[in-house]
Amino acid sequence: MGYIEEIRGVLGHRPLITVGAAVIVRDAEGRVLLQQVADQRWGLPGGLMEPGESLEDTAVREVWEETGLTVDGLTLVGLCSGPGHHHVLDNGDEIYAVTAVFVAHRYAGELSARDPETLALRFWAPDRLPANLRQGSDRFVEQFRRWLAEPAEKRPVYSHRPEGYRCPFCAVARGEHHAGLRTLQQDVVWRDSRVTAFVASHWWPRNAGHVLVVPNRHFENVYDLPAALGADIQAVTQRLAHAFKAVYGCDGVSTRQHNEPAGGQDVWHYHVHVFPRYRADELYLGRRRETTPEERAPYAAKLRSWLEAADASGPACST
Repeated sequence: MGYIEEIRGVLGHRPLITVGAAVIVRDAEGRVLLQQVADQRWGLPGGLMEPGESLEDTAVREVWEETGLTVDGLTLVGLCSGPGHHHVLDNGDEIYAVTAVFVAHRYAGELSARDPETLALRFWAPDRLPANLRQGSDRFVEQFRRWLAEPAEKRPVYSHRPEGYRCPFCAVARGEHHAGLRTLQQDVVWRDSRVTAFVASHWWPRNAGHVLVVPNRHFENVYDLPAALGADIQAVTQRLAHAFKAVYGCDGVSTRQHNEPAGGQDVWHYHVHVFPRYRADELYLGRRRETTPEERAPYAAKLRSWLEAADASGPACST
């Protein structure tokens, strides 16, 4: 007997508050996966939370059970509750559903109607959804549409930024300098309308002069970074790689990009580390240290000079 059935054994048909998840799964064309069940209506894959699960666990399990797909990269796009989510089931059970609506950024596997109540699984264009949607599914999809319409920086995507956080990389990108910033404007080696790059304030022992590349607008991590802006950051990263080879005479170049505390992120603004590499340099094995502005100045000046000369049309920053 399941958890809800046990509670129903005590409550009977009286109203019960349930908690669950629904998941927006999209294909490469942006179409939304819907499931048709025995009553002929269509809805999002999803279901009720089991004891001990997180909402994300529920979302992953329900999609697998109902569609055969494995999803990850979940983003919460909304919570649905209230009078519009009051249901009276065919057996007389009454529920008030609280549903977390997620969008899955990745999925793997082949569609398979694993649930015996599933009649069909199909991807639908968001503007051509079937008229016979299950109660609540229309509101779930509307939550998703509102999320898509928001500026990307306002979307709730895996944020670890503390309340009142003052972003140091935003300040650098805006051209600010004040006592609380380790990075000075003289450290900036590239700035255009979308991307800024500057010599990092902390170095590893054998990789002096490494550079951070950041978007000028605030995006916390890779999950919410617009793809087009990611391409701009990569283009600047490539310029820097050429500059490192010419200016530093390094044997190679490495890039690192960290997301969330478990991924090594400690500044809550998307950034790419670009390192000059040398044979047996043991990057990340040593102990990094904070540098002085005087140490960084010659590295920044040489990189700026090379970038300006190599790309006469590019707005490499002058200080």
